[in-house]
Amino acid sequence: MECLASPSTSGKTRKRTAHPENWKQNIAKRQRYSPKESPNRPRCQHLRKGVYKCESITMRDVMNFHAAFYKYHNKETQDAFLLKYCVPVIPKRKRPKNKKHHPKTIHTNYSIYSVSQKKKITICQKAFLGILNITKHRVQYIAKKFVESGGQAVKEKRGGDHKSHLFTEKKNAVMLFINMFHIDEAHYCRGHSERRYLPAELSINKMWKMYNKQPNFEANLKVKKGLFRKIFNNNYNLGFGSPRTDVCSTCILLLEKIKRESDEAQKQRLMVEHRVHKLKAKAFFNLVREERPNLKTFSFDCEKNLPLPKTPDQITYYSRQLYLYNCTIVEGSSKTPLTTQNVFAYCWTEDQYAKGANAIASIVYHRLMNTNLTDISTIRLIADGCPGQNKNSIMIAMCSKWLSSSAPDHVQRIEIVFPIVGHSFIPPDRVFAHVEKDVRKLECILRPEDYLEIIGTYSTIVRMGSDCEVLNFKSGMSSVIKDVGSWHFQFKHCKRFLIQRSKEIGNVVIQGEVHYTNNLGVLKKITRKNKKASDLNPEVITQNIVRIKPAKLVDVKKLLTTHFGN
Repeated sequence: MECLASPSTSGKTRKRTAHPENWKQNIAKRQRYSPKESPNRPRCQHLRKGVYKCESITMRDVMNFHAAFYKYHNKETQDAFLLKYCVPVIPKRKRPKNKKHHPKTIHTNYSIYSVSQKKKITICQKAFLGILNITKHRVQYIAKKFVESGGQAVKEKRGGDHKSHLFTEKKNAVMLFINMFHIDEAHYCRGHSERRYLPAELSINKMWKMYNKQPNFEANLKVKKGLFRKIFNNNYNLGFGSPRTDVCSTCILLLEKIKRESDEAQKQRLMVEHRVHKLKAKAFFNLVREERPNLKTFSFDCEKNLPLPKTPDQITYYSRQLYLYNCTIVEGSSKTPLTTQNVFAYCWTEDQYAKGANAIASIVYHRLMNTNLTDISTIRLIADGCPGQNKNSIMIAMCSKWLSSSAPDHVQRIEIVFPIVGHSFIPPDRVFAHVEKDVRKLECILRPEDYLEIIGTYSTIVRMGSDCEVLNFKSGMSSVIKDVGSWHFQFKHCKRFLIQRSKEIGNVVIQGEVHYTNNLGVLKKITRKNKKASDLNPEVITQNIVRIKPAKLVDVKKLLTTHFGN
């Protein structure tokens, strides 16, 4: 959803926020205004009946006064504390002892708050300075400046920021300009991110030029590129998006129609259509992330073909290559952490088996047969809607066979869910992202084992043929399952298939749904007359029966010869 840019309020900006309290000079400054030693009790021998009642204060009063002064380790706060208990007065009579001594311009009265007596007690200068462990020059300087300024507290002029206030007006103008740009959320982010993105064609340099070239713009508000960049980096968490790929075609079509449409009624209809499309996608992802005690979710998908050999030679682009196939199943919802215990990668090479519906159905069948389903009543299978591999009658037949003959008695239902086209991001895609990131780091990959070593870092490897047999469900189902055209629902438009145990032992009933949340269809059998789903007995497909075209083998040999020589 598009919105306008705004300053970051969470403290997370493009550039890391500075923490001045951790700077060495500020640490040294805090230590400078921290206590160096314990307070000294007054030993000036002033009697209780005199002007200075130094002997009347207790050690508790001394400790409390010392702690209150050093509570804050900055000069301004401590100076304000001193002015509270050091009262500067101008002497009424000035009687210097001789001509060498100048008359005093300021006289300071010192006092301390007594907790036991609950009042201020006047003490001498020596006692006051001994309690706080400070010099008389600091107190005299503060008192002098206080009197000269007419009763104003002394301001610290050393260090600090003395320039930012000069550019406040310019900063506000720049931020107002940035706030006018439309931003988008990350298209490829797998979680919630606070980073927002401006259009890919923009940059900080272009935005700075646009800012300074605004029509009717005041010259005194123009800024240098460095200041514009500093404001952008330190106040906003904005990036510049890359051109999007693999975007939903329906979303792009509807958004472009909305932009061009001038008729308000037609534009409203298109906006509603786009909104419904997004809600359907959201309903699908709600099913992917759903977790219940009696529900077991499996999501599966095929990674893009991994070429063998992988070499950096230029001729590779024009050469045909052999491929390693990887079909990954993730056990759990999208919220489940991905580990080698719940991620299973079924791998085989191009010459072993075809990458078709039989192989994918056999992989899902193997995983269902080898998973602990204790206390599970519903199995949910999630995959993309590729008709050649996942969304076909062969997958339905396999699930019917397993539920009717091999599933535990407490498993009553299988639900197969397919996404809205263009919104098919499921957990296996996260595994593929990790694998492909590691593959890109390697310049040469010559053996399937090199790929399997990378894939095995993120999953449990299952080898097709040796660990998992490939069954011929396609030929076995023809005599048991009706043709798709004879089913009681339109297969093409369905997004969910519900398979339940039938009252007839060894058989199942199936229901097709076009919605993700509402069940409007009816449960009926799809088996032929006098047949049950349990009658389906697929044969094992022999390994290494796939014939590689001779021209491809020639290309692979030529590629290896070019890279390594004869």
